[in-house]
Amino acid sequence: MLPNKEPLDVTVIGGGVVGTAIGRELTRYRLHVALLEKEAEVGFGTSKANSGIIHGGHHAAPHTLKGKLEWAGNQRWEQLAAEIGFGFQRIGELTVARSDDEVRILDHLLGQGHDKGVPGLELWDRSRIRRAEPNLSDEIVAAVHAPTTAVV
Repeated sequence: MLPNKEPLDVTVIGGGVVGTAIGRELTRYRLHVALLEKEAEVGFGTSKANSGIIHGGHHAAPHTLKGKLEWAGNQRWEQLAAEIGFGFQRIGELTVARSDDEVRILDHLLGQGHDKGVPGLELWDRSRIRRAEPNLSDEIVAAVHAPTTAVV
């Protein structure tokens, strides 16, 4: 691209998912933004190897930075997909338990999600799991279902 003669307000280094999102957001404030990427195309670095999973919002502890951003970030993806036009699908997720100790962990995750206001979280018993996913192991005794988990 040919150099622009206008002075820059911000230079974003890195054209992965984070750099491009930051660049896009800054342009909404009428700032002159340059995005520098070492690869031939944006998203060709680490972002290309990302699994594309948008976490459901209940895994990280609410008092941590990740916990504070996890659910807020989840909610932004659907809006971004509509504005920009990329694939986005809420597929849901099951976090499973095979023992009573693991069920206690599920209870903790469920509580974290409720504390953050994540909608639709449910603790499923073995029969509910079987109806939804009959091919899962018989060792699974419970699961947290998070309908908010998505993929891009």
